[in-house]
Amino acid sequence: MPRLRDRNHQIPGGFVHELGSLGWRSAPFASFNTIVDQVFNVIKGNQNIALSRGWPIDRPGIENWVDRSNAQRCQDNGWNDFILPDEPQSAEPNKSEQWPLWARTIAKFRKEGEVGIGDTIKRVIGNDNSEAFKKWYKSTFNRDCGCCGRQQNLNVQYRYL
Repeated sequence: MPRLRDRNHQIPGGFVHELGSLGWRSAPFASFNTIVDQVFNVIKGNQNIALSRGWPIDRPGIENWVDRSNAQRCQDNGWNDFILPDEPQSAEPNKSEQWPLWARTIAKFRKEGEVGIGDTIKRVIGNDNSEAFKKWYKSTFNRDCGCCGRQQNLNVQYRYL
């Protein structure tokens, strides 16, 4: 996927970015950094939605996302002077190769739309079993099991690329 040649100069029509499922669109002709700041703040307030959609939640990831979406828009419109050519794929190993064995094993059961290990575990356990476990845990230990937070944390720590 192409990248922008220079993030400090405007491209035709200005930098844009939108988060359609949240109904958010950047202001016209905002700077690249302004848009990244805005996207970061919107995602910070909607992390569960961002994680479920596979959006980046860290600033470097958002910068890359905004850069590549604007570069793609330039390429689609033939504005090739504003973009760098595609980079060859690096030979750098996938981070998942460094995951613990249990996480790599669970990842083999991944289905489309799952953001990370937490989503896969939830699907494999199943909603009925999960709800039954939550009720049992609450009645036994008189506190919540923390499954929802654990699912999100696992998705962040062991995120599918």
